[in-house]
Amino acid sequence: MKVLSDLNVHSPKNKAGFYRSFNAIFGKIGRCATEEVVFALIKTKCLPVLLYETEVCPTNAADLQSMQFTINRVIIKLYGTMSQNYYQEVSNYFGINTLKELLK
Repeated sequence: MKVLSDLNVHSPKNKAGFYRSFNAIFGKIGRCATEEVVFALIKTKCLPVLLYETEVCPTNAADLQSMQFTINRVIIKLYGTMSQNYYQEVSNYFGINTLKELLK
């Protein structure tokens, strides 16, 4: 039995599962669905996979940054390269909060 401090919250399985979920959804609907639908599916189907175990295990700044980068990559895949301000506008418009806000 592992001790709680020995667990790695940000395991590669969570990140891989997030990408797998997103790619499965995006592969099925592609660019046919509206942006609202895509982001609603990301919030309901993909984010829980990434955030699995974060409620019971402590996260450090490196874990948060790595998980936030994962979310950023998906948004960049949908919109292409963008500035930080535009990224924040898109995230706020579709209700994709930062991980610090999600984990409060």
